Amino acid sequence: MLLHEWGRHAEAEALLREAAGGGHVRAMEMVGYLPRLRGEHTESDRWYRRSAEGGNPHAMAVLGELSQKQGAEPEAESWFRRAAEAGVADAAYALGDLLYRRGDVDESARWARRAADGGSTAAMNTLAARSLEQGDREAAKSWYRKSARAGNDAGARRLAEMLSRARGTCPASGLNHRACRSLAMGARYLASQELPRSQECAFQALRPTRGVLFGRS
Repeated sequence: MLLHEWGRHAEAEALLREAAGGGHVRAMEMVGYLPRLRGEHTESDRWYRRSAEGGNPHAMAVLGELSQKQGAEPEAESWFRRAAEAGVADAAYALGDLLYRRGDVDESARWARRAADGGSTAAMNTLAARSLEQGDREAAKSWYRKSARAGNDAGARRLAEMLSRARGTCPASGLNHRACRSLAMGARYLASQELPRSQECAFQALRPTRGVLFGRS
């Protein structure tokens, strides 16, 4: 909201409250956010709940997170599930994580996939890590590649590490911070090119002993 961005917070909040009072569920969500910044959690929770009950899935996801922080796991699961079913990718990831920690591995995987399909890079990285645990390196590379292509540095680094080990380059664990960032950039570039496996040898050009990208430390 422009008034808020211009520093006219009181005026912005007054307009948001007016809209929220008129039944605008996204305004209710924003009104819920502002008191939380001031530590007014009771009022904040009330507005988030009104927004969620009005059908706003983003407010449902927030209530899921707040419930989880308070240790109310059944309530958190309920809110995450409602938000995830409405298409909120972050809620689908959170629900999958909650189920995984509880031991519901199969349902957890389904929600993680749904979150990844919705654009959650955290879910993509999680699916990659689980694929590695199951010994499926190709599936892991595929998920890390998707994560890297979406701009996630952690996914790019893990993809770079997997490619470097497969091609016999130096282990990524020995690289300095600048090198790791360059390695991630290189991995994201490769991911964006969607190279066939036969052309992944181009990754060899990123070796720190030769690659200009890494500089000198």
